Amino acid sequence: MVEIFPAGRWFLMTDTGVCIQPNPNNTFAILGSTLDVEDALGVTEPRVPVVAAIQSVVDRAPETSKEAELRRQSRAGACPDYVVQGPLSFDLAYAADAADK
Repeated sequence: MVEIFPAGRWFLMTDTGVCIQPNPNNTFAILGSTLDVEDALGVTEPRVPVVAAIQSVVDRAPETSKEAELRRQSRAGACPDYVVQGPLSFDLAYAADAADK
């Protein structure tokens, strides 16, 4: 976990290469465990950026399709306790003002 100064918020990273090709069940299990940690830390509105090299869904990057499906399932109620966004590049996920630059 990293605290972002001066924003005063936390950035919790999970599964940064441990589970190489997670299926949706693995991914939701990872998110559920992360939500438990965030809950213990007092995070009330967790947002989950699903990070990829690019921000749009393209056939050459199959992980972007998986991330878009995760977002779709999230919006359909699969994970009602948090907001899933993505695919996003790391800078957009990390820096709240990255899109402004």
